[in-house]
Amino acid sequence: MKAAPAAAFIVAESQILFEILVAPARVYSALLQTGTLSEILVDKVLALACRDYPKPRDIFDLWLILGTSTTRPEDGELWPAAIERHAQIYSSPPVEEFPQRLRDRAAWFATPEGRQSAITDLKRWLSGANLADAVIGTMIDHVLEKINGIADQINAEISAPRPKSSVERG
Repeated sequence: MKAAPAAAFIVAESQILFEILVAPARVYSALLQTGTLSEILVDKVLALACRDYPKPRDIFDLWLILGTSTTRPEDGELWPAAIERHAQIYSSPPVEEFPQRLRDRAAWFATPEGRQSAITDLKRWLSGANLADAVIGTMIDHVLEKINGIADQINAEISAPRPKSSVERG
């Protein structure tokens, strides 16, 4: 059986330096572009609201992202604008549907079936961490609270009156 190649990652400001050692003294390097945490946050909110099926890994990813200081789209962008910008690559519903879709998905993960599905799936991904169901359950509860808060933010930003542009003012 052949050993897997050794790989190293260095992450810095929307880029990952990926190096892989494939043979003695032969290293291949590539600089990979990534999204910022704010961009990934918006993508994960979109995924949670738009997927045909719930994916517990999104819960874990959101937990990681929201554990940083990243809780909003970039540069003060409002949620509806960020969702519309990111949604162009997905077939997604109108932004007005997002708050309810997020609440519905959070409610599903809060059911015994949804919670157990998430715990089972996350234990598979986090097998090396040997986490107890209660610890994963606490993580899920924390993220569901944040998801409902994001839904409230989106709803408030959709409902807020927008200033008229110079064209509309005449």
